[in-house]
Amino acid sequence: MQALAAKNKTPLWVWITALGFVALNAILIAFEVYYLPILPLVLLLALIAFTRIDILLLIIVFCTPLSMLLSYLVEGAGVDLYLPTEPMLALLLLIYFIRFLRGTRSDLKILRHPVTLAIYFHLAWMALTIITSADPLVSVKYFISRIWFIVGFYLVAIEVFRQEKRMSQYIWLYVASFSVVIVYTLVRHSAYGLDNQMMAHSMMQPFYKDHTSYGATLAFLIPALIALFAGVKKGGSNERFLIILLLVFFAAATLFSYTRACLLYTSPS
Repeated sequence: MQALAAKNKTPLWVWITALGFVALNAILIAFEVYYLPILPLVLLLALIAFTRIDILLLIIVFCTPLSMLLSYLVEGAGVDLYLPTEPMLALLLLIYFIRFLRGTRSDLKILRHPVTLAIYFHLAWMALTIITSADPLVSVKYFISRIWFIVGFYLVAIEVFRQEKRMSQYIWLYVASFSVVIVYTLVRHSAYGLDNQMMAHSMMQPFYKDHTSYGATLAFLIPALIALFAGVKKGGSNERFLIILLLVFFAAATLFSYTRACLLYTSPS
């Protein structure tokens, strides 16, 4: 028993680190600085990024509908970006670049695919137009952000989707977090009446700027849910039932978004 207790004894450095973190956090809170508790989450995310790039991408997908602009959280921010997704995409780009330098390259078939070649042309044109830009610094920032979106949601996604189950996981994670946004939007909207079309334009803030981008997301996810329903194997009656409920839920959200383009896209032709 004594040997077991000695074996399970927590190292002294763990106690010192934990107590130091609590003490420092208490001091910072006294000075109205509330960001230190995020540090362990950041360190965990960094560990995941360097060990499981596929898990990092799935975390980014889940966080995307729940992201908010920095300008909404911090007044007078000099740089605007979506938190937490864009910093994570920047980290994903860094990891991809490090892997590239270490010799881990994407499949040549992907790099030479016509879609990839079109992306090369698109990026090259963007880089060229930076020269004639009225504000080159803004153009450079936009160019870099475009690169991390392409690397994350195209090159890394292709690698992740080599496992077919990741495709459905990708959609399910996005649907799950976007459902939270729908509930939030409908609850806020119901306070003014769901028939109030004017208020429908802004009820999804701060997650979406207006009902146009919100409605576009709904329009793209409904066919994805139908595809998930069609792909359910025999015996998956519970999953089919859940997808039917989600389709009804998303259809109601589409109706109350009062977005004409969204309604036209999702209506049968």
